[in-house]
Formats: sequence, structure tokens, C-alpha cells
Amino acid sequence: MENFDNKFRKKIERGEGASFEHPNVEGISDELLQHLSYSLGRMWCSEADKEKVESMIADSSKIEKSIKLILSEKMAESIEKAGPDCIVGMLEFAKEKGYELDLAIIANWITKRIEQLQKEEDGDVELIRGFLDLKKEIMDGKFDL
Repeated sequence: MENFDNKFRKKIERGEGASFEHPNVEGISDELLQHLSYSLGRMWCSEADKEKVESMIADSSKIEKSIKLILSEKMAESIEKAGPDCIVGMLEFAKEKGYELDLAIIANWITKRIEQLQKEEDGDVELIRGFLDLKKEIMDGKFDL
């Protein structure tokens, strides 16, 4: 499997926005990946979902080995389809657990999403503001290990 940092760098270099693809994680069922993805997206507002994620990671060495990829993919999806709160939850989780993510790529995805929202006729000002605040926190090192 191609190193996920390189995979996402290539997408950014090609000018593509982030988009979620269930990572091809050998030995993990699509159903389990979908359940994990759902719980990752809800961690910011649900302690129970955070506990589910921790349990899934503890119960599966394959998830544990692939969690950085899975987190990155879910953040990419959330930037496109959700809001900054969801991403903050995943970034805080990654920092708490010591998962080193390429925050520069995540900041790039956020920049591209802000640009998309600004081009929309009815761009959500609060969503743009939330993404701008999140990008500033990333750049200020709030989520650094």
C-alpha cells in the first residue's frame, strides 16, 4: 500500500480536494470500517463513540496498524461533508493517542474547502469561520505531538 502521506500529497499537487475512500485495509471488513468511520465522525460530541473507537482499536491489530490512514481518510471526508467540530474531535483523539498525522496536508484540505465555500453563492459564513479558526489552531501547533 502506498504511504498515505504521499498519496494525499499527490492529490493536493494535482489540485484535487480531499475525498473519502474506505482505505483498502486487508483483513478488515467493510462493515467494520463503516462502523469505525461513523464512530470517528461522532467522537467530538459523544464520549460513547470515542470509547467504541478505542475498543475497536484495542480489539483489532489490523485497525491499530492502519488507524493513521483511517483517521486521515475520515478527516478528508469530514472536511468535504461535515464541519470543523468533527475534525477537531479526531485531531484531539490523534494527539491524545500519539498518532502523528501530517497536519500540513490537513491544513491544505481545509484551505481548499474554504475556497470552495467562498465561491458558492450561498457559502455558509459560520462554516467558513469555523474552518478558518481550525486552520489557525493547526498552524499554531495546538494539535502537534
